[in-house]
Amino acid sequence: MAAQETNILNGIETRLAAYTVSGQTLEDIRSYWVQRTENDMPPDFGKSFPALRVRMLPVDGEIVSIPACMTRKRCPVEYQVYTSQAGYMRDKTASELIDLVEDVFYQQQLGISNLLIHFTGKNYTLPSEIPFAAQLHGGAALNYTYEYTDVRATP
Repeated sequence: MAAQETNILNGIETRLAAYTVSGQTLEDIRSYWVQRTENDMPPDFGKSFPALRVRMLPVDGEIVSIPACMTRKRCPVEYQVYTSQAGYMRDKTASELIDLVEDVFYQQQLGISNLLIHFTGKNYTLPSEIPFAAQLHGGAALNYTYEYTDVRATP
């Protein structure tokens, strides 16, 4: 993973640490995990709901200069909320929580200059590929695409 992609995930993790504490916007999220690789999952994730998983989807890019020394890279990040309640009692539903996640990350550059943020989708239904689906009653997903221009010295 290139340095900027790592910086994006680090910025997301820092923001989550600040906004999931008591009295903050995402205080109802009881556990979160910023997944950096396909098999990177802590053993305790998903035992305390609602849970939030953040992962970077495949990155793509296009050359934007001649000579080819600048590449516009698009880094899609998926935020997935899982709940064990179906909205009854006093727990927030997955749709309410994903809306709060959107509020916290809306147009946040995460301390990275020249980073463009595109809202690329929200899904209020449960994502299908989750390792602990038997415990769940609700889920939602939000996608943001972080875009930057990679400028490197050509050899």
